[in-house]
Amino acid sequence: VRRYPAALHQEALFDSGERMAQEAALEWAKKEGARYALVGHVDEWRYKVGVDGEPAVGIALSVIDVSNGQTLWSGVEIG
Repeated sequence: VRRYPAALHQEALFDSGERMAQEAALEWAKKEGARYALVGHVDEWRYKVGVDGEPAVGIALSVIDVSNGQTLWSGVEIG
């Protein structure tokens, strides 16, 4: 398992260059010899209203074939 280097990954609440960052990450993965990449993002993070105040989150994940950039699987979960 290889992780995209933290120094190359920019965390931001709103990232206007998200597509360019993903392309750079896929290029890095190609150079590292990776076959697949797992990419994703958090769409929403909040606490539910009510007595419990349970956390609620929405995430989106995709598995990408690094050689051609094709999305092999994607899913969204809100809970």
